[in-house]
Amino acid sequence: MTLRTNFLRYGLVLFFAIFFNGITLFAQEPEEPKKDTTHAQKALSFKDISSETETLRSRISSLEEILKPTTKTAEVDSIIDTTYIEIIINRDSLYAEIENFSRRELKIKKVSWSNYKSKLKKLQGTLNDRVSDITDVNDELSDELKKWRATKSSFETESESEDVFASLDTMITTLSSLIGVAHSRLDSVFSIQKRLTELILIVDEAVSEINRVEHQMQKEYFIFDSEPIWRSASDSTVTDTNQALSKAPGSFMDGIEKDYHELKAFIQINLQTFILEIGFLIFFFVIIMIMRNQWKSIPTDQKNPLQRQTKMVFESPVSSATVVGVLAAAYFYNALIPIFSEAHILLVLVATTILLPRITVKEFRVFLVLILVAYFIEIVQVYFVPRSITARLLIILEATILAVSMIKGRRTVMKFPQEFDKVKALFKYVIPVYVFVLGGSMVLNIIGMVNFSDMLVSGVIFSMVLGMIVF
Repeated sequence: MTLRTNFLRYGLVLFFAIFFNGITLFAQEPEEPKKDTTHAQKALSFKDISSETETLRSRISSLEEILKPTTKTAEVDSIIDTTYIEIIINRDSLYAEIENFSRRELKIKKVSWSNYKSKLKKLQGTLNDRVSDITDVNDELSDELKKWRATKSSFETESESEDVFASLDTMITTLSSLIGVAHSRLDSVFSIQKRLTELILIVDEAVSEINRVEHQMQKEYFIFDSEPIWRSASDSTVTDTNQALSKAPGSFMDGIEKDYHELKAFIQINLQTFILEIGFLIFFFVIIMIMRNQWKSIPTDQKNPLQRQTKMVFESPVSSATVVGVLAAAYFYNALIPIFSEAHILLVLVATTILLPRITVKEFRVFLVLILVAYFIEIVQVYFVPRSITARLLIILEATILAVSMIKGRRTVMKFPQEFDKVKALFKYVIPVYVFVLGGSMVLNIIGMVNFSDMLVSGVIFSMVLGMIVF
């Protein structure tokens, strides 16, 4: 028993000794050094040097053209110089007056700064393309330089003529020189990019500040921002106007004139897009006219609602082109100032007021006309002093007209449900909620929560306008 135990003990010791010794040997076994085959892979053979030299000289001429200073980069540099001063001045002006801006003025400023950012992003794209071109040239030159240096190194141990080495040295010197030019161009573009990035950061800070003030104004919706209307009515209009003068245009005509200049400047900045929009409307009108002529040759069934509505659309090409064309063309712009978007919506509403009664029933025109009048009041009331007695009465008038229009529209839809199958449920269940909200907004206006009241009325009318457009 003792002999067997000793045998097992010595056997285990021998086994572990051999096992760990083998691991140690394998771990300590030195790796064979890998041969550097870089030169062998990239070096040119002697017979290829002449042809490769001619090819490279031809290619170098093309690369030199790419590395020459471009007019686009110079233009970007010049635009940054002029825009930098303009942005700094506008930023200082914005920060000094931002607390006194109305919501409409903040929106105008936000669009203006968004246009700045869009313009700077385009310049950034131009610089990025230039950096990409120069980087590609630099990478190609670096690869060529490695290849020609490898070729020279492969011939150093061989007895080649001095002319061969001179040719190799010439190509290496030329490539090194061009790489230096590429680095110089990159440094120049990076310097311009740095200034451009600083401008973008300034613009982002300005937009963030506008967003902050807008967010702060949203908190004011749920407070009593004015006296009850019976107390405001006892004060003179002049006194009421002077109290809110810091947050609104000085007069009705001043507000219109200011919006006119804003609209003119916006169109000038987006002139190409504006021309494209006009061209799109004309194109859409022509398409409808062509389809109208083709439709005349197709027999139609007046009892079929779809065919009858299609015929009415083709018989009103101006209204149809305006509704679809203006709505689609609005997406051509990065951002719209209030007066421009309001003009678009007004055009669509006018066209819809003409078109929809022809597609559905004539009684529906009363609802559409009242919505149009209410939206016109929505546009006009912003030119009066916010929270003045005149502005508050206009909000109440707008809410009243909206409520009456919805009641009449609901009656029409319930009377002719077959003509309004898609929106029948909307008018039946949602319109009463809207009427209740409008009634609540009038009460809020009267007791002094004018901002909240205005927000509710604006929300209702814009949702109705969107529904009309979609319908």
